[in-house]
Amino acid sequence: MLVGFRSFVASGTGVAGRVIDPIIFRLDLIHGLAIAAWFVLFFIQSLLIGTRNRRLHFKLGWSAVAVALAIAITGPWVASARFRSLRQNFTSSACCIRGFCS
Repeated sequence: MLVGFRSFVASGTGVAGRVIDPIIFRLDLIHGLAIAAWFVLFFIQSLLIGTRNRRLHFKLGWSAVAVALAIAITGPWVASARFRSLRQNFTSSACCIRGFCS
């Protein structure tokens, strides 16, 4: 995952070198780290069951609740921040070009 998002994480740039708004960058980073934690947690939980370490599996399982909440909260938060950012940059001329003039 880090290889795919290296330009985003390292320099805060998006597609074609577009600079990402710092607020959205932080939200995206928190959301991405939560998803990465979910994948790591899933892998570790699978290993714990495979090695018959159920006690630690159950204890660590409660952290999945926190990670799931982080993903569930930051997902819509990122989407709404991105939408607000796009709406601010959207001009009425672009709307008229596409035939959506009011």
